[in-house]
Amino acid sequence: MVYIRTFLYTTCFLVLLPLIFSACDGPTYPEEKVKKSIKEICLKEYDIKDVEVIIKGKTVGVFLPLNQLFHSDFEHVLATGKVKNIENLLQFSPEAMEKVEDVLFSTSRVMLSTDSHLDFYLLKAIDTEVTGIELVLLGYVDDVKRVRFWDIPRSEYRERVSHDLKINRAVIWNRPVQHLFKDMNQLQVVELLDKYFISGTNLNMISPFFYSYLLESQFKKSEGPEIVDIRSIAFKQNQALVYVKLKEEFKPKEEYSEHEFLIPSEYETEFLFVLVQQGNQYQISRVIPFDFKGPDGNLQKIKFPQELKLYENFENWATKYELEEVTFPGFLAKQLSRRAGNLMFSDERIENTLGKVKPEIVYNLPEEKTDQSIEALDQVGYFSFKTALEEGLVPDVLPQVVGTQNPEDVNYYVDTILRLIGKVLRAYSFKDFSGIEIELPFSSEKVFVDTQQLEQIRRKKADFQNIFPSVV
Repeated sequence: MVYIRTFLYTTCFLVLLPLIFSACDGPTYPEEKVKKSIKEICLKEYDIKDVEVIIKGKTVGVFLPLNQLFHSDFEHVLATGKVKNIENLLQFSPEAMEKVEDVLFSTSRVMLSTDSHLDFYLLKAIDTEVTGIELVLLGYVDDVKRVRFWDIPRSEYRERVSHDLKINRAVIWNRPVQHLFKDMNQLQVVELLDKYFISGTNLNMISPFFYSYLLESQFKKSEGPEIVDIRSIAFKQNQALVYVKLKEEFKPKEEYSEHEFLIPSEYETEFLFVLVQQGNQYQISRVIPFDFKGPDGNLQKIKFPQELKLYENFENWATKYELEEVTFPGFLAKQLSRRAGNLMFSDERIENTLGKVKPEIVYNLPEEKTDQSIEALDQVGYFSFKTALEEGLVPDVLPQVVGTQNPEDVNYYVDTILRLIGKVLRAYSFKDFSGIEIELPFSSEKVFVDTQQLEQIRRKKADFQNIFPSVV
């Protein structure tokens, strides 16, 4: 949508200014201390406590949980279902943006003064309490260095930073379970059931073991259980599964000093929660414990429920802090898709004739080639460029949408995007690709533009119609 793209485009530039001007003098942060250093700067200088840092390969991921990402009262909007002005609804909270800026500044200080070989930084600012929406910012460390030394202008740097809004499903699914354990030592069991469980929940659905565990929370001197691990996965329609591992250190209250607790202090126990969507939130419908009291009075582990065997591998379950290593070709493809999408709104001719479609550009490894006749793809990867319909449009309207009655407009569209691709790849000196595979918007036919042809188009020495006169 135009307003989201435009809003993020402007906001991200303002947020990223500290990255541009941050100093790179001072002591080097050793590679083994990168994670610790980012967290320490956030805590000591900005009092931001909950930052999580993960490194995968050459990518550093920085995760910032926020109670509220947006300025508007989303809870009221979700409850009423009435949206008067979607652009106002998506206004970022100034307090949230200040924290994002501080975390980016902290990350840049470390990235510009480290001996590690990290190529990409990725920040996810996550609305953990209301929407589950996360603001994702992705940048290339060398771009930060180049703009600082005026090797590229700030306007170009802004274009090179990827920004997006996504839904973090794990945050939405995990929230009622996390809040349940947060409130466990503060609320009575009846209040917990009313707040976090679906209406009509009975003892069998909860499980007697878990119900007893809740009851015993009233007998303890404790700050509540620590969540050692939590992850989730989509289940049936409008349902989710949440796995949680807990550890609680406690002492019995004086009047319960002789009580034999079901789960001893510092024991790691596990539960599986079945959640059902109720309106705009999820509530617990069933609890499955992984422990039971054996005949000898000791806790024993239960095997994974047979009816849920399909979901037994927790490695496939989502955590709220997911990080995939960014590859350089993948980063370029993401940047190219965004830049090509912006063209749809900045070029009047393209917007008038193809305003209902969106370009998608991906990088394919050599073994992923779809056309076995292209021998050049055996050695290096290639980019593919296709045009997809905007969400809500059906394929039957494609000919009317893309204006096949005017092939010149389609040629202009393809030429413009190919020139953009050539310009960006040349700016990054990226040569590890054999060309661009194009799936035309008006046909299932595919054509392949090799690197020499792409360079001709970039330099305006040729155009798409010259090279493929019979296609359109």
